[in-house]
Amino acid sequence: MALLPFVIEWTGAQPFDPIPATVFCALLLTSTVSFNELQREIIRDLGTSSADAREIQTRNTGALSVVITAAGTLVALFYPAVSFTIFLTYGVVRIVRDLLGQKKA
Repeated sequence: MALLPFVIEWTGAQPFDPIPATVFCALLLTSTVSFNELQREIIRDLGTSSADAREIQTRNTGALSVVITAAGTLVALFYPAVSFTIFLTYGVVRIVRDLLGQKKA
């Protein structure tokens, strides 16, 4: 995570160069895997029957996030713009889903 500001600046300076785009996506992938592991540890610590653990599990899209991020990283090697579009689309879908979920609750 400490590399994030540097990589964002590097990617912004060369937005369609495959190397900075791939490094940026790889950083997102490592963050995604780390966050999923953190969620798994929290659920294990709380116990699967706790209300907080159930809330995390209902919003958890861990495997899907890792697969999409890994695919976006591979695509960034050849088509950085397509890769960024994948991430943007997935981000918008997650935000809309969360907003709709909050309105139901």
